[in-house]
Amino acid sequence: MSFLVIAYMLFALLWWSVLLHKKNNQTYQYQVELYKLDSSKSEIDLLELEAKFRRQNTMILGESIVFGLMLVLGIYFLYRAYQRVILASQNQKNFLLSITHELKSPLASNKLALQTLSKRKLDNHQQDELIQMGLAENERLSTLVNNLLMSARLDQNYQFHFSNTEINSLIRESIKKIQNKYPERKINIISNGETNVEIEIDQAALDSVISNLLDNAIKYSPNQSAIRVSVKEWKTNIEIEVLDEGIGIDQSERKLIFEQFYRVGNEQTRTSKGTGLGLFICAQIIKAHQGQINVTNNEPQGSKFTILLPKKQTNA
Repeated sequence: MSFLVIAYMLFALLWWSVLLHKKNNQTYQYQVELYKLDSSKSEIDLLELEAKFRRQNTMILGESIVFGLMLVLGIYFLYRAYQRVILASQNQKNFLLSITHELKSPLASNKLALQTLSKRKLDNHQQDELIQMGLAENERLSTLVNNLLMSARLDQNYQFHFSNTEINSLIRESIKKIQNKYPERKINIISNGETNVEIEIDQAALDSVISNLLDNAIKYSPNQSAIRVSVKEWKTNIEIEVLDEGIGIDQSERKLIFEQFYRVGNEQTRTSKGTGLGLFICAQIIKAHQGQINVTNNEPQGSKFTILLPKKQTNA
């Protein structure tokens, strides 16, 4: 129905432009006849009348073109806004579906573990397994809550606390925490340049960025595949890369993944865990550090997330 309305508006514009042009021609022809009957009118008067007629035709054509362009641009911007609303609605629906699953799963697992411990006599090994499972699920729930809180704070002008920080040490600590969470996965760090480069950052915020990127790299790549973190020092920037050998990200979705609630694929058929907040938080934190974050292909396969951070913050 909306396309019919748009087509009608464009047709109506064209039709009224043609009618105005015809009406102007008729008026001109009528005035020419009157001038010919009026002996006081000279050839110069007819030339002036013709010039006036041409100006009016040019004005009609110009205004029709301008109005038509404005109409097309208006329709285009309305369509883009409509698409953004649809995307936001879909993302929020996906978020509600994912958050429901993400909250229920660890709660159900911990409940089952506690019920098993209370109703059955288990040996020490079995008890340790259940306890470790409960702790892992509790950590997963804690991460989810922290992401939700951070997302809410970023929407409310969260105040970052910048301080000079040795970047390699911070990254190693982030890697250590992720490896404690996934002890079977190995993460290699590659650094060139100075080993004690200090830059002005919010330590907790950047730790959250590195942890989110590493968590995603592990989540979306095969168990035995390599995960690498590269740190490079340039003249004015520090470049951090997180590389995996996973499924990769389609070109059409590389900008969308940094939007709030966006997740690749359909929430009802997706098997991976997540809420669509992690990369949004990363992008907002890096933006607050006056840096850049983007994703490209890793070779031969996988994704490469690249962060550029200025060595010194400048006043916004």
